Amino acid sequence: MKSLPAWIICAFIMFGTSGILIYLGVDRFKNYYMSENYSSLNKYAYVGGDAYNYIINTNLMNGYFILAAAAFIAGTLLLGIGFVVHAIYKHQEDAAVNHIQLKKQIVASAAPTPVTVVPVAK
Repeated sequence: MKSLPAWIICAFIMFGTSGILIYLGVDRFKNYYMSENYSSLNKYAYVGGDAYNYIINTNLMNGYFILAAAAFIAGTLLLGIGFVVHAIYKHQEDAAVNHIQLKKQIVASAAPTPVTVVPVAK
C-alpha cells in the first residue's frame, strides 16, 4: 500500500489543530463560572468582577479563533500547493516518457529500408 505524502499528513494535522483551537475558544466563553461563595468552584475567573472576566475571556477566545484560522489557512495552503506541485511533477514525468517514446518511434522509422533490385528488360 502506498503511503500518504507528508504534505497531506501535515495539512490534516493543521485542520485538527484548528478544530482543537476552536473548541478551546468556545470552551473559554461557554464554561465561564464565578462562584460568589467558593473560589475553588471558579472556572476561567481571574478578577472579582464578571464584566472584567468576560472581557478577559473574550480576548482569549479571539486569540484562539485567530490561531485556529491561521492553522486552517496553513492546512489549506499545504493541500493546494502540494497538489499543484504534484501535478507539475506528474506532468514532467509524463512529458519525459512521451519524449522517450517519440525518440524510439523516430529511430524506428528512420531505419534503412531494404533495397530491392529490379532487373531492367533489354
